[in-house]
Amino acid sequence: MRLNEKQDAKEIRAHINALKKAEWLGSARNWWPNYLFHFTDIGNAVNILTQGELLSRAEAKVSGQLVTNGASPEVIDQTEDRWKDYVRLYFRPRTPTQFRNEGFRPVGQRGELGAHCPVPIFFFFDSVSVLCRQDTLFSEGNLAAEGAQAFGDAKNFKHIPFEEVYHDTSFDAQGPEARTIVFHRNAEAIVPKRLDLSSLQFIFCRSQAEYDTLLYLLPPNTLTRWVKRIGVDMRMNLFFKRWTFVQDAELSTTEVSIRFNKDTQTPGPFHARVIIHETLTNDKYEWKEDDYQANGVLRIGLSKLNAPRDYSVRLFLDDQLAFAGRYREDVLPF
Repeated sequence: MRLNEKQDAKEIRAHINALKKAEWLGSARNWWPNYLFHFTDIGNAVNILTQGELLSRAEAKVSGQLVTNGASPEVIDQTEDRWKDYVRLYFRPRTPTQFRNEGFRPVGQRGELGAHCPVPIFFFFDSVSVLCRQDTLFSEGNLAAEGAQAFGDAKNFKHIPFEEVYHDTSFDAQGPEARTIVFHRNAEAIVPKRLDLSSLQFIFCRSQAEYDTLLYLLPPNTLTRWVKRIGVDMRMNLFFKRWTFVQDAELSTTEVSIRFNKDTQTPGPFHARVIIHETLTNDKYEWKEDDYQANGVLRIGLSKLNAPRDYSVRLFLDDQLAFAGRYREDVLPF
């Protein structure tokens, strides 16, 4: 038995290995048991990677690590305070919680629960190392539900109904099975107070533009440490992509071109604002538009810039960062 592991860690490992071989998972999901998943808005993600640990909600609020609160205030209010002292990880991507809060939506269009995580970043933690920790607990479903419980032993771990936790087909939201499916899809693994990043395997972004933004925002030392583990979700289907986000951005000496998700169900209206900062002159330029519909391509000409060879750009939708990057013209040696 490894240091600080559960006494029955061997049974937990065996059950995880068995899950990975379960035929009912299919090729699209058979990799899920390898990981535990945490998603958070990009500002929080930068803090997590920079500080080197993932904090519980209670600890993050005290330390200032929680830049964007993506959770529903109503759900948080009904969650028992004891669970707010734990770092919370999901057994799967695309949870009902993520379904409610992933992507930009205008004020007034965020649903009755008010959940909002505009630029979600996914963290993949090694499931075996986290689940076998002596202090890790796990649940069969949503810990915000009334009477929810968490356990720490292999016997209860093996009783988790993973066919329902990993359920990933459509269902009737008004049907009799809906409540049970939603409850189990939100099953969690939780660690008290804080979780260091020693078991963090990968970080995934929703689009190329959000990948570029994350790399731009990370401090140099942090970027060097994690850049090889950061990627863009191309085939794993981690995100729902129902709402507004920046798909990609092209920067040049003549134009900033920003392409939004054309399939968004919430194109606007947004208060859109772009700030361009010239590196050489320190001059700043601003473009803004109220009632902006973000489902096409935003093009901003740079004819007014004095030194467009080197500049940074930030796009905000309703004062929340949607894209950030820097353009530097290549200097050819002579």
